[in-house]
Amino acid sequence: MKKPSEDILYIELKSGYSDDEPAWIGRVKYSKTGQTVYFNNKGFQKYAGISGNYIDVETGEEYWISGVKKG
Repeated sequence: MKKPSEDILYIELKSGYSDDEPAWIGRVKYSKTGQTVYFNNKGFQKYAGISGNYIDVETGEEYWISGVKKG
């Protein structure tokens, strides 16, 4: 299934935090391949980390990025 060029996702910083991670719900854009997500002028690539599923391409910080839960 092809990803849309834009979507609304849940983004949570996992690196360096325990249970009080900063998190956002926002509009993201995908690269043509769908392997990179762009949010707030940052790029995140798919990653099989310890607590995250994406990694910030500039800082190496782990993030959890997923669909937004409905109701």
